[in-house]
Amino acid sequence: MTEKSSYYISKSTRNKETAIKGLEYQVKMMWPDEKEKLMQFGLQDGSKIFEPGNGPGFITKKLLELYPNSHVTAVEIDPMMIELQKEVLAGFENRYFTKLGSVYDTGLPENEYDVAIVRLLLQHLPETEKIIAEFYRVLKPSGKLIIIDVDDGVGMAKIENLTPEERDFDRMIHQKFQVFQSKEGGNRFISRYLPKMLLKVGFMNVKIDSIISHTDLLDEERKNLYLMFFEDNPYIKDHLTTGVINQEEYNKLMEIQDKIKNFEDKGMVFIVFITSGEK
Repeated sequence: MTEKSSYYISKSTRNKETAIKGLEYQVKMMWPDEKEKLMQFGLQDGSKIFEPGNGPGFITKKLLELYPNSHVTAVEIDPMMIELQKEVLAGFENRYFTKLGSVYDTGLPENEYDVAIVRLLLQHLPETEKIIAEFYRVLKPSGKLIIIDVDDGVGMAKIENLTPEERDFDRMIHQKFQVFQSKEGGNRFISRYLPKMLLKVGFMNVKIDSIISHTDLLDEERKNLYLMFFEDNPYIKDHLTTGVINQEEYNKLMEIQDKIKNFEDKGMVFIVFITSGEK
C-alpha cells in the first residue's frame, strides 16, 4: 500500500533513525504549547479521538495521558511506524488502535469520532481537500477537526547575526527543501490554504490561530531542546543523503550552523498554525 508523500520514512532513502529522532524532538519541543491550545477547544475526557498519520505514536501517547478515559483510533500508512508504536505505546494497548491504511480512504465508519487531531501531516500530501473530506465523513455531527501544520512564509525566524550572504545562502537552501517536498507531493505553505478547504468541504466555525514559541520565554530545558534541534538539525543530513543538497552546500551550511552555536545571544521564534472547524 503506497501513495505519494514527502514523508514515507520506510520507503524513502532517508536515514530511518535520524527521521524518528527528528519526530521525537518535535514532540518534546512543541507539546506543552500544543497541549495548551488543545485544552482551549474544550475536548472532554472520554471522547473518541481520531489521529490520522500518527507515525511512531509520540503524540498518541501524549493524548492518552492527557485524556485518561479517551480512546484514540489512528490510520497510518507506514508499517514500520506501526511496529514502532508497540514500544512507544506499551501499556496503552487497550486504549488505542492503529489501522494500516490511507487517510484518503480510511475505511472507518462515518459519524464516529468527536475530534480529529491532525498534526504536521497535510504538508506532506497532495490533494489535501480529498483528505479533509474524509475527515469530515468520519466525524460526528458537531465533531471538531483540529489541524496543526506549517507555513514556511512565516514559520520560523532565527535570531542571529549572519552576514547578508549567509542569510541568502540559508534562504536558498530552504527553498531547495521546499521544492523537494513539493515534488514529492507536499506543500510547506499548506496552512494558508486550509481555511478555504475546510469551508468548501462543509465545516462551520472555521478558525485559524497560531502556536508561537520563543526561546527567550521557555524554561531552560525546552530552550535547549529548540536550540539543539536547529543547531544540529537531524533533517539536514537527510537532505544530503537524498541529493537535495550537495556536499559543498552541506559543508557551507554546517559552517553557518557552527557560527550560530557560538553566538552569545542566540534564540529563535518557531511558529505553527492551528486550523479548526466543526461539522
